[in-house]
Amino acid sequence: YGYRQDVNLRPDLNVLIDDYTLQEDLIVDTSCCHDYEPSLEMELSFMLTGHNQAEGIRAGYNFLLAGWEDIIDEDFHWQSGGRVLKFDIHVEPSFFDTLISQLPEVLPQSLLQNLQSLQPGPKSFFHVHSTTAAMRLAIQQLLDCPYQGPTRWLYWEGKVLELIALRLEQISQ
Repeated sequence: YGYRQDVNLRPDLNVLIDDYTLQEDLIVDTSCCHDYEPSLEMELSFMLTGHNQAEGIRAGYNFLLAGWEDIIDEDFHWQSGGRVLKFDIHVEPSFFDTLISQLPEVLPQSLLQNLQSLQPGPKSFFHVHSTTAAMRLAIQQLLDCPYQGPTRWLYWEGKVLELIALRLEQISQ
């Protein structure tokens, strides 16, 4: 039981919230995607509760992934049991590029190279780090957002940009 909420803040910025408890194991089969076109992707994922064994991330940690999405014929196994609360931000590389245009010198070169690559490459940029108190607070404020309508979307976009800024600060150190 639980839910999955997909929030499109703008065409180049998306949030996905997973909050669920599996009653039985779940196996996701990705072999159905043989005619899939690879695409450049960027994801920031915050694991608040539970353990994401498919990505190797446990509660209190987050990751930043940048590179060419590559569907592999692989099954992902999600174990039943405890609650999973996961907050993902998906950013179009072109939008991310506008966000960081003033600070490319402080970010890892491998991150920038992956996001500027025109061809699928063999390796994505993947960085795991602990989730800070400021990140947890921003996510909690998003989940408890008191606003409705257009004000809600503006609030959400501001908080999501705050999370991106906090994560970029982490990666630049």
